Amino acid sequence: MQKIAAADLDHLLIKSAHVIRSQEAKIAELEQQLSDRDRQSHAEKIAGIAVDRGVMSEDNAEDYATELASSDRDLGLVEDFVSRSSGAGVPLGSELEKVAGEHNIDGDTAEGRFNNFLLTSDHA
Repeated sequence: MQKIAAADLDHLLIKSAHVIRSQEAKIAELEQQLSDRDRQSHAEKIAGIAVDRGVMSEDNAEDYATELASSDRDLGLVEDFVSRSSGAGVPLGSELEKVAGEHNIDGDTAEGRFNNFLLTSDHA
């Protein structure tokens, strides 16, 4: 009779171990998804700060946030840099190329003034 009880206990332990491993894998997956979502949210915040400071246009903020979130850059350092920058001459993406290609010259922002200078001055 003890052998039957021991066999049942052995079966229960094997089954429990499988369930625990499955739960651990699911928890790890959910933690990674949460981490990715938090990083994307932080990158979007940084892009928003960059737009507010005039470092980039609102049109490019989403692409920049996605690129930043997928990179291995320290977002805290990037946020500190963007928060402290005045905007002029600190391109974070390919802003000038897009502006030059669209012939969109806007002097109302630091980025616009910088691009206006580069695109219209006779210094070239």
